Amino acid sequence: MGGATGAPLDRLNELAERARSGVPDWFVPWLAPESNATLLRYWSPFIVPGIAQTKAYMHALFEDEGHLLDHADEMASARLQRQQVIGRIPVTIIIGYHVLYRVVGSPAVMSAQMGHLATLAERSMVALHVLPETVTTGSYGELGIATGGEGTTVSMPALQDITSTEPKMVTKALVAWERLLGAAMPRQDSLTLIRSAERSWKEQA
Repeated sequence: MGGATGAPLDRLNELAERARSGVPDWFVPWLAPESNATLLRYWSPFIVPGIAQTKAYMHALFEDEGHLLDHADEMASARLQRQQVIGRIPVTIIIGYHVLYRVVGSPAVMSAQMGHLATLAERSMVALHVLPETVTTGSYGELGIATGGEGTTVSMPALQDITSTEPKMVTKALVAWERLLGAAMPRQDSLTLIRSAERSWKEQA
């Protein structure tokens, strides 16, 4: 047992590791399904999803949220670690049109972020789509779907910080995903739009 706390030592060690990891407690159940997935799908209407963020973009977000520098470094390291799945398995990302033009940090940060997105979009294992400006589908918020040998896990942080394998929740997420993908721009058109946004941010930097 863990002394005065009455908790098992291995549980205390787990909690300490989580505290050092820079990952919120509610997000921990998503990490294993994401890292072990054979197919990943992400929808993000307002910001670039973590799986595709540059370090500078991350830090700008963390600063806006009021995180201290040390904690921001830990959170960025954890997020960069997650990105190692890119190139290993198929990843499909859909982002809202306004993600391309909503400033995070500075024009220089945005220019580099758009360049990174374009580079990802050109990779064979990544399908990156932009949802047109006029489409309101998906305004409920972010969605992540990890499919692997153990089944499908969904992450819906914008709703209730939920990570779930419950069949009804998975079905709901998959239906939402298909609607988003059906409304999204083709990959090449999306890449062209991202490159245009990159040039626009460069001119402002």
